[in-house]
Amino acid sequence: MPHFIDTTKCASCTVKACEETCFRGIYKVDTRNGQHICRIVRDVSWCLRCHKCTTACPHHALQVIDEVTMKENATK
Repeated sequence: MPHFIDTTKCASCTVKACEETCFRGIYKVDTRNGQHICRIVRDVSWCLRCHKCTTACPHHALQVIDEVTMKENATK
């Protein structure tokens, strides 16, 4: 299941909501050149698809796409 991070949206984030909300430890927020960058640090197969990370992100920088949605979009 793909996880997409729009790093242009999370670069100005100061709350690290994705890292703090994901109880499976999939995300880590690093600081590079004064900007925060969210990255995936654990195999996404650990993801339970609870979408707590996508809901918590104030910048809507995270997307968790399930296989059903991917198939639906492929047929459009």
